[in-house]
Amino acid sequence: MSSITVTVSDFTVEGIGLGVYNGKKVFVPGVFPGETAVVESIVEKTGYISGKLLKIIDKSPDRISDFCAIRCGGCSFTGLSYEAELRFKSDYLLRLYGDLPGFTGALYRGVTGMKDPFRYRNKAVYMGGRDQDGRFVLGLYERASHIIAAIPDCSLEPVWMNRLRNGVRDFINGHDDDPEMTDFAENLRYLFLRGRAAGDSVVLDAGRCAVLVLRRGFVPEPVLRYLKTAGISNIIINFNSTSGNRIFGENFQVVSGNPYAVMPLYDRLFLVKPESFFQINTEITEKLYDKAIQLLNPAPDSVIADLYSGIGTISLRLSERVLEVYGIEVISEAVRDAENNSRGFGITNARFYAGLVEEVLPKLVDEGVKFDGVILDPARKGLEESVINTLAALDVPVIVYISCNPKTQKRDIALFLKLGYRMDCLYAFDMFPHTCHVESVVKLTRVRKCK
Repeated sequence: MSSITVTVSDFTVEGIGLGVYNGKKVFVPGVFPGETAVVESIVEKTGYISGKLLKIIDKSPDRISDFCAIRCGGCSFTGLSYEAELRFKSDYLLRLYGDLPGFTGALYRGVTGMKDPFRYRNKAVYMGGRDQDGRFVLGLYERASHIIAAIPDCSLEPVWMNRLRNGVRDFINGHDDDPEMTDFAENLRYLFLRGRAAGDSVVLDAGRCAVLVLRRGFVPEPVLRYLKTAGISNIIINFNSTSGNRIFGENFQVVSGNPYAVMPLYDRLFLVKPESFFQINTEITEKLYDKAIQLLNPAPDSVIADLYSGIGTISLRLSERVLEVYGIEVISEAVRDAENNSRGFGITNARFYAGLVEEVLPKLVDEGVKFDGVILDPARKGLEESVINTLAALDVPVIVYISCNPKTQKRDIALFLKLGYRMDCLYAFDMFPHTCHVESVVKLTRVRKCK
């Protein structure tokens, strides 16, 4: 492949450097706006070139020492200052929302970042496989490939996760003459870890959970003993022989401890099953949820709907400030987690329902429930149009919309605006430092009824 010299002028929304060469767009990861670089042309099409960085000629003042040499595809920014990364995320949101009717820059209230944007993850999923030399590896896929990158130390994960991942890998390779261990290695599809983002792997932590996802077979007893001595109290086996990238199959078997992780949030400890959603960055989650509740500003006698409520983290925080909370979540296992946590905390004014929002919400209204406000936090795909129509038809006065995908959030807000809502403000939270992702929160207020 040939090499070219390109000056990058911008980032794509994925955080990839964007320049122009001979009238063609050039996309090259790892190069920042203002930098000139020598780039290897990997793919060249009629309108664009996809490149690989060979050498930086002129560096950006925002470039810092790269904290990771592994290109696993997880991070977008490993050599960009954190201040510049937060600027990128703010610029992205301002551009995205710029053409929304009625939006002005004054509605954007900035991005909340971390004091120390490392070791923040409370969950990790590693793929198992063999490298070109036949040794077993546990890691993450390299960017745009299915090659598993062996990771000596991920700076986004706590010490205990890194030590455990490497320890399991080395333990398997150290017993490669054992037929049972060889069979186990061939069938270990994923290693899933969840637990607080602190601590060391050799200290027993009753809150940590490890799930070994197998295609078939069993986990040899020496592996289970190793996990326990490495500080894991809750060990689960899951079977998934299907194709595709879905992590878990339907069958979970607890082989040690409990079927959940114990996750701290605020001053409470939540019991979280492996398949249930829990925000990955506890520090930012607390700030995000508090801001969402502040924007909702519920009165003590108000009744609030928490839509896509998951295991009830927002509902149970809200319960301290309102008369009643109704959580609605389509995943029944998450609803059971929410109910268990509610009972465990002694909370009596939070109710949880399993089902589709657009079906459960009208039924509650038919039963006489009147909602004074709504908080919703859907998956990346955003809201079904029927949900937006339902909320508008119910004349909900205040809606606070949390999103991990501002693109679908903006799309949905455009529909709310047409149905008589006003966008009051936009906040951003850096839930995923060193990636291109950003969490956003919007407050919507009812200004007119549907025609």
